[in-house]
Amino acid sequence: LMISPINFLVWNIRGAARANSQHYLHKLCYQSRICLLVLLEPMANIDTLPLLGRKLNYSNAQSFLEGKIWVFWNDDLSLVFRELGDQLVHMVISWVGFSLQVSIVYAKCTRVGRRGLWQVMEKVQGRFSGPWLVAGDFSVVSNTSERSGGVPPNGRNMEEFNEAIFACELWDVGFDGPLFTWTNGAIWQHLDRVLANKAWADTFEVTKMSHLLQGRSDHAPLLIKCGLNTVRSTSFRFLNVWTKHSNFMGVVQDAWLLPVHAGACS
Repeated sequence: LMISPINFLVWNIRGAARANSQHYLHKLCYQSRICLLVLLEPMANIDTLPLLGRKLNYSNAQSFLEGKIWVFWNDDLSLVFRELGDQLVHMVISWVGFSLQVSIVYAKCTRVGRRGLWQVMEKVQGRFSGPWLVAGDFSVVSNTSERSGGVPPNGRNMEEFNEAIFACELWDVGFDGPLFTWTNGAIWQHLDRVLANKAWADTFEVTKMSHLLQGRSDHAPLLIKCGLNTVRSTSFRFLNVWTKHSNFMGVVQDAWLLPVHAGACS
């Protein structure tokens, strides 16, 4: 039995007050039936938040991280928020009898600045159980193919990001659309992404993420569609960046050395 999908839109919009941006947003939210809208870097006066919510037909709106993240949602969802550090907002979403954990990331631009974010993500992973989705602007790529133009990406930046993903037991849900989610006209990078844990994969039969056209921002909107299957299944996920972790081969070797007892698979 399938229940209607739950659709999110997460976008580093860089200016939510512009009339053309609002028109583009209204079209996206209407066409894709977005029930949870998250805007990063709105660059607008907080006083305009309720008005924008009404224009976009949302009954609820709230601002976080000193106005860096705006969240809009309809009454089909019940949300409880927690600001964790200065780069992440965590929310517990109640929907059709299910409780979902969603973290929204607006990362700093430096490696040292992002270390606090990785620490917060690890705390979330240890503190909360159940389905967990992490989405937003991470300000870093995970491998060299995610950058084109300019100097090659910094290896230590990528290593710390991949170590954080590994430590949090998250996997990249994948995407359709263009590879790069940000450009300044000379450099293209995959900075915006969606990660999830195994419990999320077990809860949702389908989690589909699309990179939409950038519209009025230098970042692409992330459209996330999740189809809930009330008949639960267990799925296996493998994140390719795990192979780049410094402890990967040691973990594999240790696993192969574990004794296998007769009847363990019966």
